[in-house]
Amino acid sequence: MRTTDEDPILYIRDALQGRQSLLAADVGCGEGRYDRLLFRHLPGLHLICVDANEGMLAQLGSRLTGEGINGFETRLSAIEDLDLGENSLQAMFSFNSVHHFDLHVFLSKAARAAACSFTRERPNRTP
Repeated sequence: MRTTDEDPILYIRDALQGRQSLLAADVGCGEGRYDRLLFRHLPGLHLICVDANEGMLAQLGSRLTGEGINGFETRLSAIEDLDLGENSLQAMFSFNSVHHFDLHVFLSKAARAAACSFTRERPNRTP
């Protein structure tokens, strides 16, 4: 059984506190385990949920709408084909999926889509 670590979400919430609205993307969102938590902790969030697996996106859509969450859209795309526009997002997330990506491509896409240069590192908790 998979568990969802809420610590990264709480870190993001604290880093972004005070925002009335937030346009963000979760790349490699899967079935939306972390997206549910993002919506719980980030009022005013509009989330673009991106995954290369159509089945995962269908599960995510059912899960979120079933919980009354509607501030999201889904995009079927591999990271190599992803186009989120230039300076279009205030944040981009990836939870437990970045190992599936070409890291250079992912970071290039994130830098292009970022509407600001705010960067904050989360301490590595891996022993």
